[in-house]
Amino acid sequence: NYDAYINTVRDNSGKRRVIAQMQELMIDGSGYQEIINRLSRIIGEESANTPKSDDNFLVEYISKFDHPTDPASRIQTGFHRLDRAIGGLRKGSLCYIGAYPSTGKTAFSCNIMRKNLRDKKRVQFFSLEMSREQILDRLFSDLLELNYKKLDEKYLSEEEQLQLVNAAGQFLKMKNLSIEDQVYSIEAI
Repeated sequence: NYDAYINTVRDNSGKRRVIAQMQELMIDGSGYQEIINRLSRIIGEESANTPKSDDNFLVEYISKFDHPTDPASRIQTGFHRLDRAIGGLRKGSLCYIGAYPSTGKTAFSCNIMRKNLRDKKRVQFFSLEMSREQILDRLFSDLLELNYKKLDEKYLSEEEQLQLVNAAGQFLKMKNLSIEDQVYSIEAI
């Protein structure tokens, strides 16, 4: 469960912060009153960082139906039936695409990336399985309609190399593509 994991990470992080601050208090040789004052500050700061229980969450949820979702707050996948069914992906959310190996996760993700790049939107792509080079091979194979094997083996004609250089130049100029392939935790993302 993702929420339970996040809560565990948050709790452990808070414990580490409090323990580190308490150890610092014990080491620096402060007097009794100074220790009490600093402990009070530590507790106040940690209390401010602790999520509060909100009894009004259902009222807030229902009140959102007065204002339909702004289509600009969604990212279209380019798969029309999927976009109609879910309204696109929510901006600002972490969407994880997981499945067994060789089931099309990267192809699906690359299609979403390609659609949004064509719409001149900024794309940040995280991969836990493939290198940046492999993802670029897939992207340019699709965008330029080049044989993937030729890109993978770096065996392109001069004309195909020119197409590739021009396409890469467009991405460099627009600065709307980032691919991260060295990310192995939610915190790193």
